Amino acid sequence: MFAGQLRMFERLFIVDTSNISDQTAGLLVYIKHKINAMFVAMIVASLATTGVNVYFWCQDRDQIMLTSKLLTDYFSPGSIIVKLFNFIETFADIIACIPTVTIPAYFIYLFYHVEVQLLLLTDYVRSLHNEHERTFTNKMGLSTENYHSISNSVKKIVKWHLEIKQYNYEIFAINQMVHFLYICTGLLVSIFSLFSLFSPNGNALQIGITLISFALFAYIPCDTAEDYEEFSMHLSEAIYDLDWYNWDVKCQKLYLMLITHTTKGIQVTIFMLFGINKELLKKVSRY
Repeated sequence: MFAGQLRMFERLFIVDTSNISDQTAGLLVYIKHKINAMFVAMIVASLATTGVNVYFWCQDRDQIMLTSKLLTDYFSPGSIIVKLFNFIETFADIIACIPTVTIPAYFIYLFYHVEVQLLLLTDYVRSLHNEHERTFTNKMGLSTENYHSISNSVKKIVKWHLEIKQYNYEIFAINQMVHFLYICTGLLVSIFSLFSLFSPNGNALQIGITLISFALFAYIPCDTAEDYEEFSMHLSEAIYDLDWYNWDVKCQKLYLMLITHTTKGIQVTIFMLFGINKELLKKVSRY
């Protein structure tokens, strides 16, 4: 039913969605629409910020001619200060909107990549649980082949889990850079707002759009982190529900190693970008 809508995930995240349940397929379609909406919002906000700022900059001919005339026509100290003030205002204004798409894009891509992997692994664990449940219902004991099947299944879960952990390490590795760029963006927005507030050319529309754009791009990683919390909790629940006590000793050891490194849902509070994501990624690195 969702096969056509899931092709994007197979191309974007290089995953196989052919043998998943309808519930997982529905969640993936929901994530697909969410990704599309987020990136459309990012692009629209960035273009709106840039367009409004450039429009108001072009309205003032003196600002456009500042660079060429600063050393020739405006040697008066007072005029130079005013023009330089206006130039800094506009420069900070335009530069502030550039990172609004480039900074969170790769970070959000990694988060969604991990979320998709979590969903697919959770779906596999649940199907494994149902399969083993049918096996125990139909047979009084397990044959060597069934034990071998369980062992391979648990090994696959462990391997998949380690792959997810590698993505978490990659997210953690760029986390400091992302926070640094967000801080720089925030400083640029603050500088722009400050200069616009005291500048005779300041405009409330410019300030409003810039602040709204920055708030939007600060909110998106928080919302993504909340989804990660929910999906990690579902994976933990699915793994804990497995009937490990009926397995052989070797499978039980693998299972104990798995649940030792599987965290429950991570608590995330919205609108606390710097604190929650740093703490989140510290916990996720142990996942």
